[in-house]
Amino acid sequence: MSIINSILPVYASDISGVCSALYELGGMTVVHDASGCRSTYTTHDEPRWEESPSKVYFSALTERDIMRGSDERFIDGVASTALRQHPAFICICASPVAVMTGVDMDACAREIERRTGIWTFHAATTGTRPYTYGVDAALLEIVKKYTFPLPIRPGGANIIGATPLDFWGRQVIEDIRREVTDMCFDVLCCMAMGDTLDDIARAGAAEVSLVISSGGLSAARYLYDTCGIPYVCGVPTGGRLSEEIRSLLLRRDGSIRAEGISAVTVGDTIAIGERITAMSAAHSYTLETGKPAKAICTVGYEGYRPPSEEELRRVLSRAGKIIGDPLYRYICPDRAFVSKPHFAFSGRMYFGSGEAPTKSRPRRHKVRLKKSL
Repeated sequence: MSIINSILPVYASDISGVCSALYELGGMTVVHDASGCRSTYTTHDEPRWEESPSKVYFSALTERDIMRGSDERFIDGVASTALRQHPAFICICASPVAVMTGVDMDACAREIERRTGIWTFHAATTGTRPYTYGVDAALLEIVKKYTFPLPIRPGGANIIGATPLDFWGRQVIEDIRREVTDMCFDVLCCMAMGDTLDDIARAGAAEVSLVISSGGLSAARYLYDTCGIPYVCGVPTGGRLSEEIRSLLLRRDGSIRAEGISAVTVGDTIAIGERITAMSAAHSYTLETGKPAKAICTVGYEGYRPPSEEELRRVLSRAGKIIGDPLYRYICPDRAFVSKPHFAFSGRMYFGSGEAPTKSRPRRHKVRLKKSL
């Protein structure tokens, strides 16, 4: 029973991670899923609908499709829609239903590419893992396709792992860009907010990459393996933390670190959330106050079992101060709290509440391939 949450929600799924990572790149993302499940992504896991619509579709998988085991309707629907929309690429990913019924998504991708002539790939999702897996898989495929070794551009830097699931709104990403620029680096690309595929194609000319969330780690490792570009993990939020990240970038090595859950003692300050952002928040607090802070990583480790709600309750009840999403207040209501809303965790719940810098709320959008699909 320790794995059951009675108060805390789960994180956005890997499907939402794929859709979020590819949202601004001009491609077409198709989720093979029942139509009733699309609102999870369109209403809860994406705040950019009002400002910039994207080609995100759901296949409206039916019981008849499942019983017959035919993929032709899905393939034909994706191909015909792509030929009308002319996307830069096509990404297909599976919901839990498609996974359980054994749909061969790789074969579907090959057939769709054959019919359309448009590069098509399958981002391996199950709908049961956190969003970081989806962001990681999608960005890796994009980097493999569009980046290659280029002559080094002195001072060039990549920012990898930017999605609104981890960072509230465009202004936060612009602030990170400005921090990197103030470190005397030239940002060649930001994967994947505010930039295009052409910008990502320049990534191979960078001297160093800055990974700001764990969803960007595989892409950063690929750039290191193929282009020799080292990477640093951390989120520059200003002050002493940005100074330390600058020194790491200049050395082309290292990452922001913080002690984990096993080191928590009574009265500690604890930052909780995604791996890199939580460690950065804890380290920033230590640098600015001179007091130690610990990090509890609830998402972002491959093969890592995140702490259960009961484990979190026991650990957080010993904290002197908590830095994290406001929903954690409900399991430790008597603790001092620094609110850092995490969109992948609490969704749009804190939009317009003063807890987050975003002023607008996303409209509800329903999308599907076509009526007959």
